[in-house]
Amino acid sequence: MQEKIITDAKINGNLIFDGKLIIKNDLVISGCIEAKIIIAEKGLSAGRSITAGGSITAGGYIFSFIFFVRAKAISTHTLPFWRDYWAEMLPLKKWRQEILSGKCWDDYRKMISKAEAKKICAWPGWHWLLRAQLEMFFGLKDSVTPPATGDHDE
Repeated sequence: MQEKIITDAKINGNLIFDGKLIIKNDLVISGCIEAKIIIAEKGLSAGRSITAGGSITAGGYIFSFIFFVRAKAISTHTLPFWRDYWAEMLPLKKWRQEILSGKCWDDYRKMISKAEAKKICAWPGWHWLLRAQLEMFFGLKDSVTPPATGDHDE
């Protein structure tokens, strides 16, 4: 399988490759990303869809602005969005002040028990992509298989 290494931080348009994409920096792309396998050492944001025939693995978050991610599995342990977003989410309101305090994200993993994390993730208001990243963030799962169409809740 061919590999392509991307060092850009921003790409206007689409990134389509018939092999393994290795992305070295946080990448924001205005279009879609398609490859057999996608490995992002940091965060990955696409203005359109993110599609892999195999897996998508990121050291940072995985985010599609149209909430369309399709792969056999995704794996990350970092959340998209800013603290203000998570602090206002209904299941996290109890920890609003702590989230906004600017503590290290690892501190949140420690202050929220596994049972509380499961309750947070079980909230029916999450889009599957956000729920998946929360489950991995809290260490409840190592990877998640997206729904078949990639763009709707399970």
